[in-house]
Amino acid sequence: MPNRYQKPISKETAKVKGVPNFQFPQCADAPLEKIKMVVYVLGGRFISAQKLVDQIKNFIPSAQLTFEPDMALAETIKALSKPVDDRHAREEFGWENQYPIGRTIEDFIKELRENPEMYE
Repeated sequence: MPNRYQKPISKETAKVKGVPNFQFPQCADAPLEKIKMVVYVLGGRFISAQKLVDQIKNFIPSAQLTFEPDMALAETIKALSKPVDDRHAREEFGWENQYPIGRTIEDFIKELRENPEMYE
């Protein structure tokens, strides 16, 4: 339950231009009497570079993508690649991930095309 220092997030607050807010509207609709946690971990996506390339090419077949692996960073990412425990959100207000990787990439490509100046 939100305390006196917290303001429940609204759909309007979640709509920050240029910032993906894939799950905020669903959280904003959660009934306050169901909320028990103060912070919910709702996402995190760790995929291989090859899977990312494959997914992007589903939308842009001619894309030419190359990577220069940073092995130290790769080890850090591997250590952080743990499943997200979103059970509290699922149990308390029925949250479910609505953005599989393909949809996330599709939305980002649309955003990039509509606002290229933000990504230069």
